Amino acid sequence: MMDLIVLMAKYVPENCHNPLFAIFNETVVIQDVQIQKRSYKLLTKLMETEGGLKSALAFISNILEIFLKTSDSTLAGAKSTRLSCILLVIQNLPVDYLHFIPAVLSEVIISTKNVNEKTRQTSYQTLIAMGNKMVEFDGAPIKNSLNDAEMPDGTATLKEFFTMCSAGLVGSTQHMVSAAITSLSCLFYEFHTRNY
Repeated sequence: MMDLIVLMAKYVPENCHNPLFAIFNETVVIQDVQIQKRSYKLLTKLMETEGGLKSALAFISNILEIFLKTSDSTLAGAKSTRLSCILLVIQNLPVDYLHFIPAVLSEVIISTKNVNEKTRQTSYQTLIAMGNKMVEFDGAPIKNSLNDAEMPDGTATLKEFFTMCSAGLVGSTQHMVSAAITSLSCLFYEFHTRNY
């Protein structure tokens, strides 16, 4: 059934998108790799259409909340599909939700060391999309306090994004430090011509 729902998602009229979001909400938490993959694919396919993207942006706060809640419960086999979905969300992220970037940044950085090549490639693409989003909304506020009440709010700049990524260099494991180094290398290469 989930395969059929995923295939039909882009053809469903806008007034039927609410049930699709409900299906995503219910299935993304099920501890089954195939179900989780299809859940993320469902949201991805929906957001690839103009009407689906419009509907997703109307529910963006709920979608982001689900992503944050399922960060630890996503099974390894579904990581690549989850990252592809996060990439699409980041590319279409409204300015008021920039706090989502630091909230998922460590997950994206650590994914650059994943054994799955597709997951690694998608994580690098997501890092670059995050950097581009910070450039696009240069000077906009990042409400970090929505992630953690003790964190000060920030301002969207490419320099701030590099600072966020640099935090991984003092990670508690060698794996995180190595992931931070490869992530920063990717970002330096991508943005080296910008004067920030």
